[in-house]
Amino acid sequence: MNSSESSIEVILFYINDDQGQIEDILPAFVLNRNISAAEMLNLCVKSISRSMQSAKVILVTNHKTTIHVGIDNLEIIYADDISHENLIIDLHRFRRNYIKSKINESSNLIFTDIDVLINDNLSQVFDNDFDFATTIDPASNIHLNERGLPMNGSLMFNFTGGIYFIKCNERVLNFYDYFINQWTNFSMNEDFSNYGARSSEVKLQFLKWWGELHTLSVIFGREILTGVVNKKTIHEAKLLFLPEIKYNFAPKLTNNNGSMRIHLPDLKNISMIHFRGARKVFMPLVFNKYLED
Repeated sequence: MNSSESSIEVILFYINDDQGQIEDILPAFVLNRNISAAEMLNLCVKSISRSMQSAKVILVTNHKTTIHVGIDNLEIIYADDISHENLIIDLHRFRRNYIKSKINESSNLIFTDIDVLINDNLSQVFDNDFDFATTIDPASNIHLNERGLPMNGSLMFNFTGGIYFIKCNERVLNFYDYFINQWTNFSMNEDFSNYGARSSEVKLQFLKWWGELHTLSVIFGREILTGVVNKKTIHEAKLLFLPEIKYNFAPKLTNNNGSMRIHLPDLKNISMIHFRGARKVFMPLVFNKYLED
């Protein structure tokens, strides 16, 4: 069954963070507290509807979150067991269980964030032979250790986790079980010495934040993360690695005496723009200039 015959779901995630429990990990994230999550979600959904008319768009959230009210073409799944304290591992546990619920439907899933704009029909990605696909940027950090992790105290990963393409089957479910088990084991057994002075920070926020990047970097391995190969089979699941510059593109920012600027290339070759970190403030500007019909 090819992508045109399969159902495609784009599954977004957001929960309210009124007490600053989530985006207190990096200094740049403090800048995002005054940005409207409802506006980001609305623009994200509009961009998906524009580029992928037949896709079902779903927001995973909790009952305390109301940013979706009044937004069209959006279904809601409530997941109140996703906690602020263990945010990202809880999110991936939800994703694992959602994959399991869709195995008999041959569903194709795209897991991503609300701070993205889709600029292409991503259903074409599913024409490739894989079970699990994500993006990497081999040029992000050339200083990786033998396990594929940043060295010298850096938190600059070659994998950012902003998007996952999933073909629901038993192989990818088994891979997800392996991934989550490794994440849990690493939280108890790693020494995080490669992060230098930031090792205690990574350990403290491992289930909440850093564990996703750390664990999958180790699972993927240095050969994948440096771009030597773009395919790998793990526990019978076929993994495909796509170029981040096309499928998870984060525009360059510059700061000139406190004046932030965003730098965009020709967007015709960019399938998804990710406004992660301090870029979020530019999301409405980019949508209005380039994507609004």
